[in-house]
Amino acid sequence: MDGSKREGKKSASLGSAIAHGLFRFIKMYIIKRGFLDGRHGLLLAILSANTTFTRYADLWLREYMKKQQSKK
Repeated sequence: MDGSKREGKKSASLGSAIAHGLFRFIKMYIIKRGFLDGRHGLLLAILSANTTFTRYADLWLREYMKKQQSKK
């Protein structure tokens, strides 16, 4: 997927990446009752939280790098 299509749609910080990841884990493990599936539910919740965190961290990193390049 071309990143330029989504340019400017969202902004992120490192704190928001952590918060989104944490809330994804809570949603998957507690609200959707992943704990009933035992280890499998825990693993799915962790993987989902990791994916969400990675997406927001990547967005933050891209914005950070763009700001650093514009300062030069």
